[in-house]
Amino acid sequence: MKDLLGFGLRGRLREGYTAADFRADALAGLVVGIVALPLSMALATAVDAPPQHGIYT
Repeated sequence: MKDLLGFGLRGRLREGYTAADFRADALAGLVVGIVALPLSMALATAVDAPPQHGIYT
């Protein structure tokens, strides 16, 4: 039977995905978002588009 959570999430949780792992992954995602948002706005400005258009990409 297929894993209901998809892509082996249950198996990964059983293998030992801890709260510390989740915390590290969440922090990494936050850092990527903090870097990507101004970068996308700057690239939109560089091609003479309004900055908000960079957010939609």
